Amino acid sequence: MTERPTDPAADLRVRTLRDELDDVDRRLVELLHRRARLVRAVAQRKRALGMPALDPARERAMAEDLLAAEEHGLPPRDLARVLAFAMRRYRALAQATANAAPQAADPDQGRPPAAT
Repeated sequence: MTERPTDPAADLRVRTLRDELDDVDRRLVELLHRRARLVRAVAQRKRALGMPALDPARERAMAEDLLAAEEHGLPPRDLARVLAFAMRRYRALAQATANAAPQAADPDQGRPPAAT
């Protein structure tokens, strides 16, 4: 009979998998912040060009493309909810950036912000 540890953290495989999850979570947060910086940069550039902040057709196409990917974990309906939530937040960020007062001339204007 196989011995079952009472504490999951005592199992090396569980600890290894949890460490991997922690790494994925950190990378996911980094990517979400990176995307926010890019959304702001695009919104600022579009404002400078007099373009609308939002592009619903592009958002729909992007969501369709992402949801068309083969399922490897999350059911498509759950993934659609996660993406819809993220897109609502990024749309709000883009709109707020577009409505904000323009900043002083920036030598890096038009270039995406550096990852930190």
